[in-house]
This record gives sequence, C-alpha cells and structure tokens, in this order.
Amino acid sequence: MEAEATDSPPPGGVEAALSCFSFNQDCTSLAIGTKAGYKLFSLSSVEQLDQVHGSNEIPDVYIVERLFSSSLVVVVSHTKPRQMNVYHFKKGTEICNYSYSSNILSIRLNRQVSGGSPTGCMTSDSGSQRQR
Repeated sequence: MEAEATDSPPPGGVEAALSCFSFNQDCTSLAIGTKAGYKLFSLSSVEQLDQVHGSNEIPDVYIVERLFSSSLVVVVSHTKPRQMNVYHFKKGTEICNYSYSSNILSIRLNRQVSGGSPTGCMTSDSGSQRQR
C-alpha cells in the first residue's frame, strides 16, 4: 500500500515535507519518505506511533519500503531515480544497489523469493514494464 503526497501545503502555510508513505506487508510498520530522508515507525499500538529509525543521508526520497519488521529497507531517491538502494538500517550499512535503464516507479518486497529479494517495477520510454 503506497501513496504519493500532494504538492499543496498543509493548513498554516507550512510546506509539506512528506513525499511518500507505505505500510509493510503485515501493517506493523509505517515508512515515510521526505525531502530530507526517510523515517520508519512501529505500529504496535493504535494510540502511539514509535519511531524505529530515521535517516537524512539520502535526500528527496520518493519510495521507501520495509520488509515486514526486519532491518531490510529499500529506498529510491529523486536524486537517483534509476537506482534502488537496499540497506540494513540497524547496522547502518548498504547491502546492495540496483541500477535500471528507466526511473523506478514502485518497489515490492517478498520474503518468499530468495530470502527477501526486492522486486523493482518500472516503466521504460516505450511504456513496457520490467521486473528484477
């Protein structure tokens, strides 16, 4: 479940920093992408939103996905829209990155495929879709 934020500012005239948000596969975590980076929140309680992790190392995030409640997070930034970065956020390390010939439009993570291998969906200039 993923959504794009609107460009209109919130009430009060403050510019919105939210670029995207997504829930993990079992809806126990919320990932938020912003102009400054991304944040991960635990949804263990209806009354409380606990921040699990935040990073400002990657600016202008427009896709962020977390694999269930693991430490694996995939991030795509407007600064490199053809590159998908896979991080172990608890260790603060990049596991790998994938580069594509077109901009990445969506990411879906699946624990069943190769132990949590990311699937990158994108569209080429001709409109066809490709997965990795």
